[in-house]
Amino acid sequence: MKLKWFANTKKPYPFEFIIAAFVLLFFFLTYFYTDIAITTRSGIDFWTYLFDGQILNFYELSKDMTFYDTLHCDALYDFTLYIVFAVWDFPLWIAERVFSMDALLSTPCLLWAKSIMLPFLAGCIIFLRKIGTLLGFSKEKSLWCQLIFITSAFVISPIFVLCQYDIIGIFFSMVSLYYYLKGDLKKFTIYMAVAVTMKTFALFVFLPLLLLKEKRMVRVCGYTLGCLSVFLGTQILFTLLGTTPAGSFLFAQMNKMMMGTLTTGLGNASIFIMIYLAILLFCYLRKSDSDYELQLLAIYVPFVVWAMFFVFSESSPYWIILVTPYFALMVCQNLRYFKVNLWLDMLAGAGLILAQNLFFPWVFSYQWLMPLMPFAKAIHPLEKMVQENNLSILGNEETLTTFTNTFGLPLCLGIFAFAMLGLVVLNYPAKAAVAKAVAEGEDHFKADPLVERSVIWLRFGISVGVCLIPFFFYLLNWVMG
Repeated sequence: MKLKWFANTKKPYPFEFIIAAFVLLFFFLTYFYTDIAITTRSGIDFWTYLFDGQILNFYELSKDMTFYDTLHCDALYDFTLYIVFAVWDFPLWIAERVFSMDALLSTPCLLWAKSIMLPFLAGCIIFLRKIGTLLGFSKEKSLWCQLIFITSAFVISPIFVLCQYDIIGIFFSMVSLYYYLKGDLKKFTIYMAVAVTMKTFALFVFLPLLLLKEKRMVRVCGYTLGCLSVFLGTQILFTLLGTTPAGSFLFAQMNKMMMGTLTTGLGNASIFIMIYLAILLFCYLRKSDSDYELQLLAIYVPFVVWAMFFVFSESSPYWIILVTPYFALMVCQNLRYFKVNLWLDMLAGAGLILAQNLFFPWVFSYQWLMPLMPFAKAIHPLEKMVQENNLSILGNEETLTTFTNTFGLPLCLGIFAFAMLGLVVLNYPAKAAVAKAVAEGEDHFKADPLVERSVIWLRFGISVGVCLIPFFFYLLNWVMG
């Protein structure tokens, strides 16, 4: 006999969010990926350079920073992002000045450093509700949307395992989408301009969204220039100063978009670039006959952009969070396939996180992610930080690596690609179907889903399970040690 609360399909309960929060807190206290140490050092040094009158030499002074004896890195991001880091890391600058300490070796300081993600994550959750309300979601449906978002493997792994800050740009993209749906293209462009400076990814969704609404190319060019204004301004400034261009991150990552290729007469052509140009053409040619149709497309198209990017391009393991807010909104706008969408997302999460553990073993090394965090320090301290393949603990690493490359990776990536392509196909808002829904007065935004909690929590359990892989090897090391 089912428990009454578990059988209820109408809304999530507060304790379900509390359970999710405690699970995320465990991850927060357990993992620390060192990219956040790099940006934290830049955020702390920002104040030193500023007070020394050397802030315009920021990129030159930040060259070849060294971390934990093995990492060397330059400042690669746009200057605007470093301002965000600097504001958050100001207490750490004070701590180093007052107590003559190294913040990057202090666990409390590192917890503060990585918590930069939390207000922006909270902001995304808030704007998912605001966007949902704008679309006509009921309060209960908005809560489901938020729960689906925070229980996704594509939120847990990038933020709570790998401690990444792509969520900053995503937050500004969500604010931008909110104003887009309100019909305010100026604020849409302004907030997207800020999002672009956070890592330039936002540009990939700005252009198709703009073309869905604006067909006059002069205005398209004007809005695009406005979207790029802050990014171009900082890049031009530092280029004129003779220092590292502020946009070097974008150019350093361009080759990853060219990894999935189709052989042509003259050579290989990027599959993602071809698909992305096709998306732009589709958006330009598609004329929305109603606000409802435009709203459907405004959620669906960005999802497709990121789905195709992650299927056909090489990507860093933390970028996948870019797709998640659009999925959470999309699954709530297609009630016909609500449960199927959640199943596919579960497959995609399991497939990709497993594949990333195999493809980026140094990133997911428990000996790299855990030594500085409270859990390892309190339970089973690790002597040093090592970027070592977790599989080495099982012995015969060469055989295991060969197995993963010939079987594990193709299987996991095949599952991921199938799931993402399935989501793209199932959720396509065909013009005839949209017109029929409008004529018959159907509105999937306003209708409430009948949610099977077993699907929600099995999906969350699988997400947590794949994100615990480094922790599993940590426990194995403890038992075997």
